[in-house]
Amino acid sequence: TRRAEKDVSGAGFRSVCLRRDRRSQASRSSPSLGDCFRMVPIYVDDEFGEGISPFLFDALLDINVKIPYRSVIHPFSSNDRIVAKLYKLMTMQTRVFVVHLFPTLTSQFFAKAKRVGMMSEGYVWIVTDAAANALGLLDPSTIDSMQGVLGVEPYVPTTKHLANFTNRWKTKFQRKNPTIINAELVSE
Repeated sequence: TRRAEKDVSGAGFRSVCLRRDRRSQASRSSPSLGDCFRMVPIYVDDEFGEGISPFLFDALLDINVKIPYRSVIHPFSSNDRIVAKLYKLMTMQTRVFVVHLFPTLTSQFFAKAKRVGMMSEGYVWIVTDAAANALGLLDPSTIDSMQGVLGVEPYVPTTKHLANFTNRWKTKFQRKNPTIINAELVSE
């Protein structure tokens, strides 16, 4: 049985924590973080950030993560604006953050997080594949400021649907590009 526990943050966002009783939790194979783990998503204020938001929020709610606040950062934020956002995050009880920003904004963001003392013990930082995949493009000082950050990447299980899609793509690609042999669809 699911029951929703709702509370409203000062920013007007709804926060929902789903809890399951032991019987329903035992019957499901999805992971759970216990009684209501809190995490704040930090994402860019454009289609890139908005595109992942519903999927990220649903995935977090599915594993009993409460989202008490969402921090949205403008793509061209000044250093002062980023620092102000970070200070606001410091005032909250939540110390776990999921960051979904462009690599250049990620670089700027973590340099400022280190400067204000948020890259120390007691904070947990998780970056989505957008930043994790671009680590090789970042300068060494940025990489240094991101010490301890956990990067994640999506997992797409092999299914009949995926195999059918891949075969259709290869066939269509081969028709349009007859000189390219054995093209592979790779997600990196």
